Order: sequence, then structure tokens, then C-alpha cells
Amino acid sequence: MENSVRKLGPLRRGNLVLIGLFLFVLLGIFSGYRQVKGPFTETEIQEAQSGATRFLNGELEIGQGQLIDVKHYFFVGTVYEVETPEGRKNLISFVTPQDKPSPGQKVEWVGVDNYVSYVTTVFPEERIMDGEINSLERISPKNNDQFYCVVYSFKEDTVQRFIVDAAKLATLKTLNSVRVTYHSPGDSLVEPAPNTQKVAAGYITDLWLTTMIKGLELERDFDFEKYPYYITLAPKPNAKYTWTFYLTKEQRDLLKNGNVLEVKYSSIFPSSIVVTRETVDPDVLWGNPDNGEKP
Repeated sequence: MENSVRKLGPLRRGNLVLIGLFLFVLLGIFSGYRQVKGPFTETEIQEAQSGATRFLNGELEIGQGQLIDVKHYFFVGTVYEVETPEGRKNLISFVTPQDKPSPGQKVEWVGVDNYVSYVTTVFPEERIMDGEINSLERISPKNNDQFYCVVYSFKEDTVQRFIVDAAKLATLKTLNSVRVTYHSPGDSLVEPAPNTQKVAAGYITDLWLTTMIKGLELERDFDFEKYPYYITLAPKPNAKYTWTFYLTKEQRDLLKNGNVLEVKYSSIFPSSIVVTRETVDPDVLWGNPDNGEKP
């Protein structure tokens, strides 16, 4: 019987499938290159990188304009096309924000040249927020002229950042009450409000050394020797807002992680701390506030 011999050359069916797959991947790489780089010249990207370096070294600019479009590119980041008094420009951020303004809105940004640290909405109407200062933070690590005042709204259960100068910073302290009138973070006025005693109820999620907290140099004349420890108090898991209090050694020795507390305060140094329960109620894992009322 005559043997039937089938030649196996480079164009056999299996190889054709592999070649097709390779071409598909190659086409994907070339078509994706635009998404990797975006429609930008190397000069634009280098300018943004240079702006980011200068921002980290203390330079800082605040600008406003009309948002035209927002796009994301894999190796570039988020690109905001804005209309400014000087014309259209692309603002490059090397991160992808959780929340971003919508095209058509007036926006404000902080950065240097075409690099932006953040972009946010400018509200046409004046708004008012009553709340307390969650933290005082540097915008740029080496800038000593402009700072963030992060405020928690009592009414809306939200946290917003506002920009203050060094003179205003000197009048503010964390956990003090404030009233803010604003259109945007840069167009805002933060004023101290009557600082009555307040109550924080929740459970300890963190208890550690004060020296591990960054930014405390903005709290004027902080006494690290007197307050060597801090606690973070949360009303529930993944809460939008938590409190950080600074403790003496005697206060810290009475507490441990997981304690449920009632804290009376008007500043970062609590006036009284009461342990209402030794451990967190299991219901708190379902998002219910744990204020120590349940047995």
C-alpha cells in the first residue's frame, strides 16, 4: 500500500494561526502606541516632567479656565484640555483621579506650566461650608507660601481642600471649627468659628507614635515630648472622616486598639476620653456606627 505523505511546511494550519495571532498582537501594539504616548510631542511630555520636578521643589501656580475634554493615556496619565485667556492648552497629570470635572465646566488647577497636581470644579455661585479642620497640609513639599486646609463639613459629611496662605495658616489649628465661603479651593476664605466643645464617638483603628505623623510641623509649637502618641478614631469602617487625637503617655496607657471611645474635644488634644466598650461590636463590620451604645 502506498504511503500517503503530507508535507509539513511553515504554512501549515497551526503555524498560520500563530502567525495570525502574532500579527494581531503587533497590530494591537502599534494601534495602542497612540494610547501609550498620546497625541503629544516629546517636548510637551518633557515640559510636564520638568514642571512636576519644579512643583516638588516648591514652585506652585494656580490657574483657571474652561474644561474642553478629559482623556487618559497609559504612560502619560490624565490630560485636561482647557481654554485659558492665553489660548487652549493640554494640562498633564501623571495620575488618574477618582473624581474629575466634566467638560464644559469652569475648572481650577494647581501645578507648574503644563503639569497639574489636581484639577477641580469652580462653582459659579458662592458656597458656604461649616465644619472643622481635618488637617493642615503642604501642597508642595518645599513651598512655604501656600497650604491646604482640609475641612470636614458637618452638614454634608464630605471633606474638601481649600488653599490658604502662610498668614492665614497661622490663625488655624486642626480640629478647630471654621466657616468657609468659596467658589473653588483657590478662591475661598477660611475663617475660624466659635470653637465649642464637640464629641467624637467611634473605635480606635490606629494607636502609634506621634513621630510617625507627617505634617505636624504645621501645628505650631507641637510638644512631641508631652504628646508622644496618637490615636485614630473611626465611626465605622471606610468612614469618609476620622479623627486623630494626640495623647500623653498616661492617656495612652489606658487604651488599646479596638476600644470604643467617647472623646470630648475642641482641638487635637482631647479634654476627656471615656472607654465605652473594650472591643468593637461585630455589627460594625456591616457599616453600622460603633459609638458604644450597644452592650
